[in-house]
Amino acid sequence: MSEQAAAGSEPGADGAGRWGRAVTAGVLAALVGIGLWVRLAYINQPVRRDEAVSVLHYAVLPVHEIVTDYSNTNNHILHNLLVHGLMRVLGLKAWVVRLPALASGLALIVAAYLVGREVHGCAAGLLAAGLMASNSLIVEFSTNARGHITVLVLAALAAWQAHRIVRRGRGWVLFVALNVIGFLFVPVMLYPFGGIALWLLASGLLSSVPGTSRRAFAARLAAACTAVVLVTFICYLPALLTYGTRPFADNLYTQVGFWPTLETLLDLPVVMWRLWHRDVPTTLALVVAGLAGLGMLVPIADWKPGRLPMLLPMVLFPVAFTLVKPILVFVPNWLFVLLFYGLSAAIGLAALLSALRRPRIILAVAAGLALAMAGVEGMRVVRSGEVALSKLTGRFHGAEAMALYLKETLRPKDFVVISDHGDSQVRFYAHQHGLTVDRFGRQWPLEDTDRFFLLLAAGDEPNAALISRDLRGRPRVVRREGDGVLYEVEKWSTVGGEE
Repeated sequence: MSEQAAAGSEPGADGAGRWGRAVTAGVLAALVGIGLWVRLAYINQPVRRDEAVSVLHYAVLPVHEIVTDYSNTNNHILHNLLVHGLMRVLGLKAWVVRLPALASGLALIVAAYLVGREVHGCAAGLLAAGLMASNSLIVEFSTNARGHITVLVLAALAAWQAHRIVRRGRGWVLFVALNVIGFLFVPVMLYPFGGIALWLLASGLLSSVPGTSRRAFAARLAAACTAVVLVTFICYLPALLTYGTRPFADNLYTQVGFWPTLETLLDLPVVMWRLWHRDVPTTLALVVAGLAGLGMLVPIADWKPGRLPMLLPMVLFPVAFTLVKPILVFVPNWLFVLLFYGLSAAIGLAALLSALRRPRIILAVAAGLALAMAGVEGMRVVRSGEVALSKLTGRFHGAEAMALYLKETLRPKDFVVISDHGDSQVRFYAHQHGLTVDRFGRQWPLEDTDRFFLLLAAGDEPNAALISRDLRGRPRVVRREGDGVLYEVEKWSTVGGEE
């Protein structure tokens, strides 16, 4: 076997040869270790609103209710089944409910390597894995008890399999299975599925796929996409029979107009740029962007089957779909684009490294750069604390401390009203620490209550909160914890009524 193959400079090369395999395996193991270290730094951060809602409204339910209750798109069914099983064994704790996301975050490092290797060789694979190991936004969703990060893993594996199909002409069953599993985690798998299908169609029409004609390839692609839709429909049938199609097609997130959707789409690149490079120096961020642009040109310049740039269709499909069917532009739903952006940057850097010519040197330099990127960025992510400070999915620091204080303070006839964005987090910790929540609510009861408490995020106006709930009173601060302020309402009445 030649050194060229050993370094993996050809698409699909696997670092053949003892030295290449040893380097690749060692670097991957180290990258996963770095990724684990960074993620463990945030595994027990304060629980967020979206994950608390997902756990308390769905994951705690019996299995048959999890698969049938799709009253809200917050039910990531397959993810919540995993969380349900873990809670039965390990209990209701923040780190426990995040274990599936943590495992997916680590699997993403390996999945990025696989698709990078398949597209442009081992050097690109290692560089792609290095970019996924410690990225701040990836780490955030690897420690968030939701299914979004698993969609990235399955999107990466589906892209990997798509490249194998174009080069080998077979492998459709695995492609279908990966996409169906993605849909069962989060229906937003539609975005990467559509982008990959578009890439497959273009690749099949513009290049010769082994063992099949262009027309036959298009027919097989259509059959595979149909199979994905049908199997997904069957898997969601219990929920569809219970709630119909409205939670899927006519929910809160789809009740937006075309122009607001277009406006948020135009803002999305700026938002994603800031989040993707959150703990990255601006100069380095610009370098990565330049490499991503180069990575889109490399496949075109070095034309071979399956070498179309993948980033473009991964952006075009969701943008077109969102404009045709206006839907709320929610950052976690677009997280997959960053995977392919990083992949493109890895390809661009690997192409520059090819100027070194000696395959073993190329592989060694790529390995060193991947470890350096992951290690340095990992330290920045841990030190900055930006992951814990993020407000993307509902931050409420101090929720656990407030729950513990209320457990010690509340008397049987006390009542607590909590602001909407903090209610689920406090309830999560109340359940964890054995505090009954029958005296928690969103509205004030007017009977059988001795003391009233109002729990708001720091900076909220307590009098405005009281009025919004048809009450007046004189709130007195009794506790501050993190983002939360607890008030006791000493005098109260209905608005317009007698004190």
